[in-house]
Amino acid sequence: MSRISWEFERQEIDESDSEAEALDLGGAENDELYDPDADNNEETWVRENLLQTEKDRRNGQEQKNEDGEDGTGGTPKPSMDLGDREFQLCCPCCFTLLCLQCQQHVKYKSQFRAIFVMNCTVKKSGSLRVRVHAEESGGKTTSNHPGTQKPTEKYYPVACNTCGTDVGVLDQDEVYHFCNVMY
Repeated sequence: MSRISWEFERQEIDESDSEAEALDLGGAENDELYDPDADNNEETWVRENLLQTEKDRRNGQEQKNEDGEDGTGGTPKPSMDLGDREFQLCCPCCFTLLCLQCQQHVKYKSQFRAIFVMNCTVKKSGSLRVRVHAEESGGKTTSNHPGTQKPTEKYYPVACNTCGTDVGVLDQDEVYHFCNVMY
């Protein structure tokens, strides 16, 4: 068996040189692609676009409606008070970010509802109908009594833009209900 030995050169740094010269940083102030204000600009953008509370969004919508220019061409979306329970949701297959603010279902912990989403496609070509039954005092559903049934609710499937995985549904009130997501 042969033995391999490694030899490394050791560089001596003169203590009289400044630290920048010793590390040979080249000076960021001379770089044409360096923007000293980039961090501040990005922090402002994140604060305005990603970290808004629902109250901030509603105030912004009211201001836009007073000006007469909301940019959406339609009615404002319904508001939802999220409180302290906010999650970021991702597609389970490709990990694409789908939602930055949502509310977790009280009973079913893996289900969420949201109004503001991204990277989602609503499949308007197909719809799901759910028949809702009125609750009796004992908590049982009454499927045998046709007079106690509420009208059917209509939902549209929602898929991830990137990989096409079904991640939830959109209801008639334009609220997204996610059930197949990572949080």
